[in-house]
Amino acid sequence: EWCERKDNFKTCDLCHQRFVGPIALRLARCNFERKQGLGEDHPNRLRATNDLATALDQAGDHPVAVDLHRKNLVVYKRLYGETHSSTLTVVNNMARALANSGDHAEAARLHERCLPDLRRKHGENHPHTMTAMANLAMELSAMQQHDEAMKLHRAV
Repeated sequence: EWCERKDNFKTCDLCHQRFVGPIALRLARCNFERKQGLGEDHPNRLRATNDLATALDQAGDHPVAVDLHRKNLVVYKRLYGETHSSTLTVVNNMARALANSGDHAEAARLHERCLPDLRRKHGENHPHTMTAMANLAMELSAMQQHDEAMKLHRAV
């Protein structure tokens, strides 16, 4: 009830820490259900979908997380385009869910696709760019491409 009044389903109002574990998933589901009455294109519904997919991924339900991210990504691309910051965030989150499900090749492909746009939009040293570089390095390492992974890790 408190989260609904404050419309804050991510952090504790007392200590300001992010919710984790089962409570994070439960709150993400609650927020997602509350936003279903909004149109498919509504920014709050899109964010709630992304948050639920991320919570599902963190809870280990990777296939459902990937599916939600894929559906959400279609709407983000249609509304904002391929290179919008919000679209790139969804792509990164979907790549993480794919990696967590064991599909490192597809995760690496998505990170590689986003990286030039992040560099152009934010620059080489921006946290979003550096996070994408680190994520790509982890995927390359998981695919035994250690030399390429080390180059990226050193750049981060």
